[in-house]
Amino acid sequence: MGSYRYLVMPPPGRLDLPYDEYYEKVSQYVEKMRKTLLSDVFIIGANAITMDGEIVSVDGSGNRVAGMIFGPRKVIVVVGRNKIVKDTDAAMWRIHNVSAPLNYIRHNEKHHNRYHDLPCMKIGRCVKCSHPRSACMSTVIVRGAVEFNKDRIHLVIINEDLGL
Repeated sequence: MGSYRYLVMPPPGRLDLPYDEYYEKVSQYVEKMRKTLLSDVFIIGANAITMDGEIVSVDGSGNRVAGMIFGPRKVIVVVGRNKIVKDTDAAMWRIHNVSAPLNYIRHNEKHHNRYHDLPCMKIGRCVKCSHPRSACMSTVIVRGAVEFNKDRIHLVIINEDLGL
């Protein structure tokens, strides 16, 4: 088995830190996220997969979706059966009414911080806000690949409910 290493891990511990200290840690974290775009293999999840095989993901800073569409030599997208939806409209509904609100709650509990105080978290569905900490700033729909990248993305569907 080959060697591997994690290129990005969130800052450890509670992130309820003084402003300057928090943003110094975030800056270091963002630099590590940028380096993942040069990795050989990028393993990622997706918010939804349509019955036509489209991979649909929404992201705030773009680090997840950027690596999916460009950069790493190989991309392995792993999703559970619960992410399979009829079409892109159903994918967007699922993301904005299930995945995003629950993901904010998960992050808030995990990091014990004031980071996520968004309308969708409070009411349980998207209100299409433009909050500066929204994780719904970029939407990517992968429908296929250009010829020279035809073997770059690999979709693995697990016959279990996984993730949000």
